[in-house]
Amino acid sequence: IRDLYIESRKCPEPVHNATEYMQAFLDSYENINWSDEWKAFTNMKCQVPGSIELKPWRPLVATGWTGTCILAYPLLSAQKLLNLNDSFTEKLVEQLDSAAASINPATGMLYDLTRELNGSRFNGWWAGYMVRDCHCAYTNGNGVYYLLKSYLLMKENGIDKPLWLSAACSTINTIIKLQLPDGNYGYTYSIDKQEIIDADGFAGCWFAAASALLYSITNENKYLDSAEKAMPFYHSHVTNLDCWGTPMDTWKSIDQEGNLAFIKAAAALHRITGNEKYVKMLSDGADYEYLWRYAYEAKPEYAPLKDSAWNSCGGSVTSVSNPHIHPMGVNITAELIYLYQLTGDNYHQKRAEDGLCWGLATADLYPSVTGYGKLGVISERWCPSDGLVIERFSDTCEPSSIWFTFNGWAGVSIIEGLTEPFLRGLSSSYIDKNPGIHDIFNKITQEVL
Repeated sequence: IRDLYIESRKCPEPVHNATEYMQAFLDSYENINWSDEWKAFTNMKCQVPGSIELKPWRPLVATGWTGTCILAYPLLSAQKLLNLNDSFTEKLVEQLDSAAASINPATGMLYDLTRELNGSRFNGWWAGYMVRDCHCAYTNGNGVYYLLKSYLLMKENGIDKPLWLSAACSTINTIIKLQLPDGNYGYTYSIDKQEIIDADGFAGCWFAAASALLYSITNENKYLDSAEKAMPFYHSHVTNLDCWGTPMDTWKSIDQEGNLAFIKAAAALHRITGNEKYVKMLSDGADYEYLWRYAYEAKPEYAPLKDSAWNSCGGSVTSVSNPHIHPMGVNITAELIYLYQLTGDNYHQKRAEDGLCWGLATADLYPSVTGYGKLGVISERWCPSDGLVIERFSDTCEPSSIWFTFNGWAGVSIIEGLTEPFLRGLSSSYIDKNPGIHDIFNKITQEVL
């Protein structure tokens, strides 16, 4: 894989600087993606070229995965780096307050939806697939992880949010009780009592990442012990190249997403313990990610990507069920930089740069190539081949290589990839002076995170 990468790498070239990207994404979430009617961030769609006005079609009220906590943290990070504290900051905090207040008293876990949707606090948009009427590891584990990241961010600004911390403790305390002897946290859980319904799936790895963060805040050994107990179980799936059962809409196929939790957990545990075994785990997680991450510039078969300046290098395929590129892999940029700094292996530096530059350069396509939106709007679906080409142009009915949407989680994955390295190593004043992303990236990789 390394040899092929060296032969074929062509890193994308973003055209704006970090400040411009952060400002553009903040503006798009505040003024386009947010729905006053639903009081929530949304997924949005339009028709190209017939009707290019983006209209909401799904409120993003899940606790984690595609919802509230994963959206709020990167946007708060961008606000902090740009020294902003305004009404939009207050809106983000209110969203996290709502998530933290959403505890199921029967289980101690977070409700999977921050408010009732279609008569349920558990059945989100994914409920038509494999899971209904249950807690899910992905929504809870991912939600708690990003709630804690937001807690730490606010704490650094001198603001204490005890409700956020207590909600995380409540959920993780339940999960520790349910953790199986082999370290597995499970996949789905009862909504009536503290019980695992389905143990098979990788999504529980998010609880390892969250438990490690919780230990760093509380210094309570039970959280560190739980995370360390879990890692060998999930590591075995990484080394077997079969991380399966994270998204609830892919019927437990092997996927790219779950491994992102493993990478974040391994990096967090190494920072806490200094144990070299977590460098090995982090390296194995990175190598698994690179099997999904394009190492070269593909030639898309259909417009609008066909014959455009779009470059697939650095973009990650979602799963064996969904052969399109999505932006989620960009959110481990800081962890890959950390691995480079631990090992001195610039292969990881280059792979990290590819991912971030792919996300930002793809955002540059709006609206000149995509035909809708603006800088700061992003779809979740980019088709480097004919796989999953199901969107159609409204005038010709010809296939489109992108989805004409603004997916809430997609943009924040890119913003997390951009902001997280700065939060760990660089001051916001440097952002304003830097002319381009590649120069920024080179500077980031010289800093000690």
